[in-house]
Amino acid sequence: MPSIEDLRVEHVFTATPVVLSEDTSLGEAYETLIGEGISGIPVTDKEGDLIGVISTSDLLVTLAPVFDSQEETPDAAELRRLNEAPLSEYVQGPPLTCGENTPLQEACQLMVRERVHRLVVVAADEIVGIISSMDIVRAVALADDDDDE
Repeated sequence: MPSIEDLRVEHVFTATPVVLSEDTSLGEAYETLIGEGISGIPVTDKEGDLIGVISTSDLLVTLAPVFDSQEETPDAAELRRLNEAPLSEYVQGPPLTCGENTPLQEACQLMVRERVHRLVVVAADEIVGIISSMDIVRAVALADDDDDE
């Protein structure tokens, strides 16, 4: 692996990530996140244009009011309504993006500054990948250390 200074998004991102449509239900999004073992998914509109990212944190925010009631058990009807609701009602945009050639340190700084855990990687307005904070941490841990030479 290249040294830290030479690392770019292309060295560590996940190519061809899972992408969901804005008509996908929250329930399907939960299942996809769990089934794929991931914490965030780009969301596109009907034309296939990127409109946002839905994350496990976003889904917790949608669930919190259901569990915040004074009732002993969550409202089953409200949970059912949430499971059937389309992502378009909950996805927040615009999404943060970067290119494949973006220096890794720049991607890291953008994530920290904007308080997000992932960036959608785009090329020519097409989604080509996703880079997460865990990808960056993993890359730093595995990067060659020039001082060891």
